[in-house]
Amino acid sequence: MLAVNNLVTINHGFSLGPISFTLEDGISLAIIGPNGSGKSTFMKSLLGIYQVHSGQIVVDNKDTSLFSEKERASFFSYVPQKSSFHFQITIEEMIRLGLYPHLKKLSLSEQTTRIQCLSEQFHESRCE
Repeated sequence: MLAVNNLVTINHGFSLGPISFTLEDGISLAIIGPNGSGKSTFMKSLLGIYQVHSGQIVVDNKDTSLFSEKERASFFSYVPQKSSFHFQITIEEMIRLGLYPHLKKLSLSEQTTRIQCLSEQFHESRCE
């Protein structure tokens, strides 16, 4: 579960919030709005890229301000709209990077199956 309680972020003089909502496990959320409305600022606040001015972000009943970098990476991943990669990277490699904190817990066979499934989903296929 993800809970955002009175989140306020200030970035480059732009104030966003307060924002509050609860998202139960298995539920998807789409963040939409015009350019400059704060979508990226909001996401970067959730990810810990931008500092939260006030309020609280809670994942599975734990305040994310107490997360280590490793713990944060196990809950959140982020692919920026514009990337500064100076090298070619495949979708499979990008998925592997995002799954890195989780893959160590899986066997090689499970890792391969998980990556293939996610890659197929990315290519608009359905995978169970």
